[in-house]
Amino acid sequence: MGYYYLKLIGLGVCIGILSAVLRTIFHIDDAVFWHWYWTVGVIFVLGAALVYILYVQRYAKRMREAIACYEKGEIQTYMDKLEAMLDTAKGRNLRNTLKIDLSVGHYAKKEYESAIRILEDMSEEPMRSGLRLVYQLNLCLFYFRTNRNAQAMEIYRTGGKDFARYRKNNYYGGNIALLDMLAAMHEGRYGEAEDLLAHARQTWKFPRLQKEYWLIEEKLTARKTGGGQNVFSDFEG
Repeated sequence: MGYYYLKLIGLGVCIGILSAVLRTIFHIDDAVFWHWYWTVGVIFVLGAALVYILYVQRYAKRMREAIACYEKGEIQTYMDKLEAMLDTAKGRNLRNTLKIDLSVGHYAKKEYESAIRILEDMSEEPMRSGLRLVYQLNLCLFYFRTNRNAQAMEIYRTGGKDFARYRKNNYYGGNIALLDMLAAMHEGRYGEAEDLLAHARQTWKFPRLQKEYWLIEEKLTARKTGGGQNVFSDFEG
């Protein structure tokens, strides 16, 4: 969105310069020039804003349709819709959002390396704080899921301040609790992981998290006294 406004400002400056040149060439009266300059300027800004709003709403509608497919378990259809949107989507934030959502589809299909590859390829992309948080949460989980525990823990520790800020959030809190459990298990703190699991199950009841909680419960049952290094190693998922 910020990039869109920068382009809009740049176009406005160019139009302003062109208007000044035309005013000089045709000796347009000041009062007439400024009247039309501001009238056209307001129309231009409002028109550009309306186009952008309609553009975003169009993609938001398509995204809701894709999410509905995901929630029904139609993962491939969900991914097909996201890829179709990526073919035409403009703007860094929109494209980054679609890529992160696409990685979730690969994760749901157990295509973990594909999910990780999408996110790793985005590592240098500028992102808004909220989108960066989702990026970190997903990549950290994907690393844990493939037993890349050192990389997962690096993200977990680096994102500590952001995670702490959203730990009680209705939407992000369950995902952060999941990472808290995995980190505790990695470090052998199984009792703490059990407490976190019990709390998370009562607090964040999203269906997409229940499977992850079940995996952790199975792991805790099997490895309460183990080393805890490969937190997902015993599961197909």
